[in-house]
Amino acid sequence: MANDKDRSDQPESSTHKSSGPRTGSYPADENPAQVTENGEQEEAWEEVDESELPAEYVREVKNQSGPDESGIPTDYSRRVRAGIIILLVTFVGAGGWAAFARLDGAAIAAGRVVVESQNRVVQHLEGGIIEGLMVRDGSRVNSGDPLVILSDTKPRAELNIIESELREVLGREARLRAERVGAEKIEFPEELTAQDNPSVRNIIEGQKELFKSRTESLQGQLSIYKQRVRALTQQMKGLRDMNRNLDSRIASYEEELANWQELFDQELADRNRINEMQRELYRLQGEKAGNESKLSELEIKIGETRSEALVTKQQYAEEVAELLRETQQSIADMRARKTALQDTLDRTTIISPVSGTVVDLAVHTVGGIVRPGETLMEIVPGDQDYTVQVRVQPQDIDRVAVGQFADVRLSAFNQQMADLIEGEVTGISADALKIENGEERYYEARIRVTDAGLEVMKNQGMYLVPGMPAEVMIKTGERTVLQYLLDPVTRMVERAFREE
Repeated sequence: MANDKDRSDQPESSTHKSSGPRTGSYPADENPAQVTENGEQEEAWEEVDESELPAEYVREVKNQSGPDESGIPTDYSRRVRAGIIILLVTFVGAGGWAAFARLDGAAIAAGRVVVESQNRVVQHLEGGIIEGLMVRDGSRVNSGDPLVILSDTKPRAELNIIESELREVLGREARLRAERVGAEKIEFPEELTAQDNPSVRNIIEGQKELFKSRTESLQGQLSIYKQRVRALTQQMKGLRDMNRNLDSRIASYEEELANWQELFDQELADRNRINEMQRELYRLQGEKAGNESKLSELEIKIGETRSEALVTKQQYAEEVAELLRETQQSIADMRARKTALQDTLDRTTIISPVSGTVVDLAVHTVGGIVRPGETLMEIVPGDQDYTVQVRVQPQDIDRVAVGQFADVRLSAFNQQMADLIEGEVTGISADALKIENGEERYYEARIRVTDAGLEVMKNQGMYLVPGMPAEVMIKTGERTVLQYLLDPVTRMVERAFREE
């Protein structure tokens, strides 16, 4: 009864909503469930003595946490605090790592391996008919090896014609040189005398005969002038002899006339005799004066004849000089034409400009026609340096500069086994280039494999082949993780706060 009384004296406020077993209390099986203020039923708990409970149950209840002052179970509160601490430590640690950890930045670009000096294009200036094909696609050739042989019929015929004409004008030049200096014989150049063939001998003999004929013609004209001068000189000599005779007669008549004049003055002589002697004296003086006049005329004729001879010689010399000038000009033109034709003839055998590999062979038929300037094939140089040519996106160009290092990955090799190859940016296009048949633009950059990169390739048995695809990561400098995370937000904020 005492126990029942004690139970009935327990206040209603001592009842609590149960979320688990409680220490020192258990539900009374015989008491009905109590109703809470919310209308919910709650089991009634009653205080019991620990000695009345099983020992194992008491230990289990003591190990469990009860509610704290706020009514929250103490085990739940400790878990929340531990979680918050873990989150704070994680956030602070990650933030510190993001603020101080630095990562390499890179601009990624795709490209391909190209020859540093580009492929050598094989063309022919004049074109022609194919007589022989010495290579095919993929053939390895050395510098100077024959690639294609063209017909040489036309250039060889033209060369023979120009050589024949050149020999003719060389002989003419030698003759004119001899005529200009008045030589007795022609000195032919060794270029002619060294050739022992009938055509050259005919040229030499023909020029000798022409030289003799022209020389004799000139000498004949000059001889006529000389004979004329001699005749005129002889006439002058006769006139001078006559004048000397006349001088003697005139002197004699003058003396005789003086004697007769004295006799006449003494009236010992007739006047008619004096007059007759005066007339004879005047005649002799007149004859002498006539001879003097003829002498003057003969001197003039001699001067004119000598002038004509001199003019003839000058005209001959001028003619020879003009012919020599024209001949020398013809020789220069013919030598130039000969050189061009010889070059054309030599180039009928098209040779490789460099050692390398034949690609893109465009001719395949013997007897086919090669048009002037047509591309016959390309030679990929085998001893040239290779470079990686990549396309950099316009948005990355501000972070790319000559001298920056880059990591090159050759797509043709095993990506799991092959290491990255070190390269260096050696050139960037001055302006953005446009993709053919498209609107997309890019900047072209050239990456040279460094010595360290070549060493890596050598150790791993890697090699470069023109056209091999490559992926390049151009190192643009270090940035923290926080910068990587905040840059997009910063740019977004900058755009958002700009005035329209």
